[in-house]
Amino acid sequence: MKTGRNDPCPCKSGKKYEHCCLQKETHNRDANRVDDSHVIPVRARNLLFLNKIAEALQFDTLDRFPKSFEELLPLLKKAVTPEAVREIHLTIPKIWPNREDLSRCLTHESQEHSGLYIGSHFFHTIAHLLNRHALYDQNIVLFDPLSDPRILKPEFNPVDRPQEHITTTFHYVLLWFLLSPWIDAGIVKVIRDPGDFDLELMKECFRIEKQRSQCKELRDFAAKMKVPREFEQSVKDPVTLGYPDEYYIKKAKEDGIPTDKIIEELKRRRERSLYYVDAAQMPQLLKWSSGTNYEMGKYICERMKSHLITDSDYRWTEMEYDRRVNGVSIDPWTPFAKAFQSVGFKHLNGLVFDDLLKLRRDGYLDNMRSFLRRVWNSCSNPDQFDEGNINSLTAELVDQVSRAESEWKKIDSNLWKWFGTEGILGAIGVAVNPALWLPGVGVAVHGITTLAQASKDRRGFVSKYPAAFFIKSIRSVAKPPRKEKKD
Repeated sequence: MKTGRNDPCPCKSGKKYEHCCLQKETHNRDANRVDDSHVIPVRARNLLFLNKIAEALQFDTLDRFPKSFEELLPLLKKAVTPEAVREIHLTIPKIWPNREDLSRCLTHESQEHSGLYIGSHFFHTIAHLLNRHALYDQNIVLFDPLSDPRILKPEFNPVDRPQEHITTTFHYVLLWFLLSPWIDAGIVKVIRDPGDFDLELMKECFRIEKQRSQCKELRDFAAKMKVPREFEQSVKDPVTLGYPDEYYIKKAKEDGIPTDKIIEELKRRRERSLYYVDAAQMPQLLKWSSGTNYEMGKYICERMKSHLITDSDYRWTEMEYDRRVNGVSIDPWTPFAKAFQSVGFKHLNGLVFDDLLKLRRDGYLDNMRSFLRRVWNSCSNPDQFDEGNINSLTAELVDQVSRAESEWKKIDSNLWKWFGTEGILGAIGVAVNPALWLPGVGVAVHGITTLAQASKDRRGFVSKYPAAFFIKSIRSVAKPPRKEKKD
C-alpha cells in the first residue's frame, strides 16, 4: 500500500512521511538525475529548473501555474517564502553540477546567428531585448541572474539566509516565468557564468576588464553615464513602499490629502510593483545582475559562435574601444545589434511573442535576417558603431515598410475592383469557389485569373516584402506560400 504524505513514516520515527523519508527519497532521485544532467541540452535544463521553481512555490508544475500576468503577480508575491527561496537556490547545483559539464554544454550549443546578452536583467529591459533581437537571431543566450549558493559566503547566501533574499528572488523568478514560453519554443537559452566554476578564469577576466577601464576614454564616458530608469525603480520601490502606512498617513494629513486616498494608492503601488514584496519584513540584500562582464562575454562567444548584445552604452563603447585600440575582431552582427537596440521604429512596439513565433513557424526567419542585413549594409557608414547609424537604420526601415504597405494596397485594389469589401475579406475563398460568394452571377475567366493571382500574391507577400511583417494588419492576413508537393 502506498504511503501518503501525511501518513506516519514507515521508519517509525514518529514524523509524518513528508517530513521524514519522503525528503530523503526525493533527494536521492534528484541526485540520480544530476548524474545524467551533463547529457541534456540547455533547453531541457531550463524547463527542468522552471518546473523546480514551480514546485518550490507550490504551483505544482508549469502547466498549472497562473497563466495571466495580472493573476501571477500577487500569487507570486505570497509564494516566494524563505523556504521557497532556499529550495530554488539549492536546485541550481543539481542542474549545473560542475565546470566540465558547463564546458561540454557550451560547445554542444554553439551555433551561428545566436546573440549573447550581457546587460541588465530587469523585467522590462529583457522584454524589450527579446521583441527586437528575436527578429533575426536564431537563439538569444542569457545568464541566470539567480546566484549559485556554492560561491557565496554564508552572510550573503540565499540558502543560509533566505529571508534576506525574498525581494531579489521574487524579481528573478518573475523574469524566469517571462522567459518560459521563449525557452519552450527554443528561442531563449539560459546558462551559468563559467566564472562560477573557474575562479582563475573569473579573476583573469576581471583583471583585464579593470585594466581597460582605466583608460581616459572609458573613464570619461563612465562619468557621463545616466542611471537606467528601471534600476532606479528597483532601488526606490523596496525602500519607499516599505515604509509603514503611518508614515504616509502623517504626511498626507500635513498635505491635506484624505487618508483613504493615500492608503488606496499605497495598496495599488505595492500590488503592481515588480520590486516590492509585502512578505519581505526582514532587511533585504538586493542584487542586480548584468549577466557577466565584457571580457567573459568574449570568451563565451568564441565557444558558442555568438555575437554580443547589451543594453549598456558603456559596454558598446568598451567593445568599440577594444576593436579600435586592441584590434579585436568584432562579429558583423554586433554593431547592427547596437543600432537595432535603440532604433526608433514604432512598428517594433506592436510585436508580441506570438508574432515572433509565427515568423519562425512560417519559415521567414532567414528571410528577415537577410532583409535586415541588406538594409544595414545599405545605410550604415564605415564606422559601424557611430551613433548616426541609429537614425539611418530607422529611416531606412520606415521607408521599407512604406514601400511594402504601398504594394499591399495594390493587391487589395485588384480585389476591390471585382468584389468590393466582402471580396477583399474573403479573397482566398472566392478564388477557390466563386459560386459560393456570387450565386447566379457569371464570373469572367479574366476576373478569376486576376483574383487567383491576387490571392497568390497575398500568400507570398511577406517573403517578397519582409518589411511587411512589421505591419500588424498585413502580418495577421498574409500566409506563408504553399509548398509544392513532391511526387
